[in-house]
Amino acid sequence: MFMELLIAQLQNQDPTDPTDTAEYMNQMATLTQVESTMALSDSLEELSSSLSTSQKALQASSLVGQNIFVEAETAELDDSGTIDGAFVLSTSASDVRYTVYDSEGNRVDQISLGSQLSGTQNFTWNGAGNEAGTYTVVVEADTGDGYEEITAYLPQNVNSVTLGTSGSSLTINTDLGQFTMDDVLQIG
Repeated sequence: MFMELLIAQLQNQDPTDPTDTAEYMNQMATLTQVESTMALSDSLEELSSSLSTSQKALQASSLVGQNIFVEAETAELDDSGTIDGAFVLSTSASDVRYTVYDSEGNRVDQISLGSQLSGTQNFTWNGAGNEAGTYTVVVEADTGDGYEEITAYLPQNVNSVTLGTSGSSLTINTDLGQFTMDDVLQIG
């Protein structure tokens, strides 16, 4: 770029009134500084992008083996004999209950949690005595107009994490599907 500007200036110079040498040198120095600043800016942008990608990769790798709570209908009952879950209430409820169904759709249990305040609430189903496997959990809240189903957030074990080609997107892979960080209510 610098050489193009220099050649253009020399070609378009008035031969009867040549540019003052001091002014010409000052312009060259200014152009050199501008070009150097632009190159430095590009380098810093590349470095920032690289650091951002590295940070996301590091954060993502720490999720492997962890449970994430995402909007889901099913969860695995494992050797611990419990399924943890969460829900979010926009207003307080006089009662919240959850119903657990086995893989064939048979109702296994229904638990009333009583009145609950607005916000994120957690629960744990004690599935002791039930076979390990996949169970469906339906959460309902009574906010004054009868019971209405609300979103259940259930644990999913993170098997792996995939970074997008540009490093800007992150896909969390579990046995029951793929999720983004925006889908995660809580980790652990």
